[in-house]
Amino acid sequence: MSEAEAGPAVHKADPAARRKLLLLAPAGIAVLLGLAWWFNGYLDTLPVESAQQMRASTRDVVGQFVHALYGSAVLLGLLAVYWFQLGRRIAAAPQYPLPQMRLFHDMRILRGAAKRRQVFRTRISAAVALAAALALLCTAVMLPRRIASQYPIVFQPEAPAANSGAAGHTP
Repeated sequence: MSEAEAGPAVHKADPAARRKLLLLAPAGIAVLLGLAWWFNGYLDTLPVESAQQMRASTRDVVGQFVHALYGSAVLLGLLAVYWFQLGRRIAAAPQYPLPQMRLFHDMRILRGAAKRRQVFRTRISAAVALAAALALLCTAVMLPRRIASQYPIVFQPEAPAANSGAAGHTP
């Protein structure tokens, strides 16, 4: 019986990989919810009673947001590197998925033109992830400058008190 009569070859799922995914997905959601809860608490405890405290709190929030952008850019950059390497490994292999890959779902084995299309899609995904990482990086660099130019009162250096030079001196 030929392969055409038997149907396409299938790379079977790994039950251990499926269990790991079922454990990691809720953990990832819990981490994101935990970060949202923490940030909400962080915003609730920022001092805003005076103009000086409001300026400092605004700078702190912008700083935290910029750190989140840097972290996101790093993660997307790492994903892009992984996808570029995966595309290289797929191109060098005789089939996709690679024989040693542990999948969490059954997948038809691709060879020839179908495999080359998968390499192309993987490389395009890597390029998009890299472009998104660069966009986040540029945003993280430019955002504080843009906010500072739009709201100079918040980001201007603190002016000295009106009689700071006359401390201890009464006219």
